[in-house]
Amino acid sequence: MSPDAQFSKVSSESLPSAQKPPYASFIIGLVLATLLLAVPMAAIGFGVGANSPDAFPVASAITLVAVVGLATWIKKSWEKIKQAEPDTDSKFKRKHRMLGQIMFAVVCFILAGAGSAGFTMGERSAQIREFMSQVKSLAEKGKADKLRFMEIAKRETATMPEYIQRCRDLEPAANQYESSLLQMKALFRSYSEKLAKKKQEPMLTVETIMQMDLDGIIVVKREVAAAKQLADLPPDQQMQFYRDNIQPIMREEDRLAQIEANAIADARSRGIRVGDTTQ
Repeated sequence: MSPDAQFSKVSSESLPSAQKPPYASFIIGLVLATLLLAVPMAAIGFGVGANSPDAFPVASAITLVAVVGLATWIKKSWEKIKQAEPDTDSKFKRKHRMLGQIMFAVVCFILAGAGSAGFTMGERSAQIREFMSQVKSLAEKGKADKLRFMEIAKRETATMPEYIQRCRDLEPAANQYESSLLQMKALFRSYSEKLAKKKQEPMLTVETIMQMDLDGIIVVKREVAAAKQLADLPPDQQMQFYRDNIQPIMREEDRLAQIEANAIADARSRGIRVGDTTQ
């Protein structure tokens, strides 16, 4: 072998192999960074949807710090790709441009999806918070209305004039309590239509007991209507009318009240708070 041939062989063996462009490292880093950015993006979306400026959690700030570290990794990987495949070659330039467009689309898709999901969750959270606020407000009003209604309904009467006066007082109290119940029922229906795909057991139980209250008020109104007829009768006819027409209604009221009391007891045994003003 000639000296020139030996030198050529040694030189060829000593040359480093061509550097492989680290596409995998670049793509993995970019995807990880995007997924991390999705956390604060979702938090921002949640805050906007929930109308809460304090919704940006500490975890979101920490992810931003991690993204900065990944950005260094991504930058170095891209520089190595450019060194191995310089843009001076039109083939590599087109390849890099296509990769950039694809990765840009992927990043936008992930971040937009995270922001949209966060906004939807935030909006739902705000609606639930508003619903609970309205329920609390109506519950406080309804509690006062029910207490007034129950106070008059349980009033002891020793004479017909006292009973007739009780029914006169009971009518507006029953109307007011009924109005509160109907407002609460409408609120629950609105919640079900907008937010709850499937009603949970506590809500179903509360709605059932509300309907029992409404059914009871209907019977009470029948008693009030009968009491008005009673008031128009001569005193010597009132007792017979009371026995024939009002006492059966009162027994129906007692029957419905017992059914509701049993339903409330059953609900409480299952940890559902209902009927706090009936006892």
